[in-house]
Amino acid sequence: MVTAYRAGAPLQKLFPGVAGGAGWVKAVSSALPMLNINPTSGVTLENAGEYLNMGAASVGLVAPLFDPVAIANEDWDQIAKNAEIGKYEEMYDLRYEYINISCEHIVLNH
Repeated sequence: MVTAYRAGAPLQKLFPGVAGGAGWVKAVSSALPMLNINPTSGVTLENAGEYLNMGAASVGLVAPLFDPVAIANEDWDQIAKNAEIGKYEEMYDLRYEYINISCEHIVLNH
């Protein structure tokens, strides 16, 4: 991640995010505050707030939002409902400067 930072990457992806957990993110972001760590894969709706509160600049969510059954059934309304931002702010008592949703993934920026 330091190499990515030095190369000019504004966000440094941590994959898989569960490798060290939210505690690892806290330790690294405390020691290297210039990093903007973005854990992905293994970040869930239940633990996203923990990662953000422990110092992650953002988190990447894919599987929690893009349910394989909904995709197989082409239930785009369900997928859109899964990505409704307001419910995550309320659910995890988080406030975001901005939230970026794309067809590939959602990134919640703390």
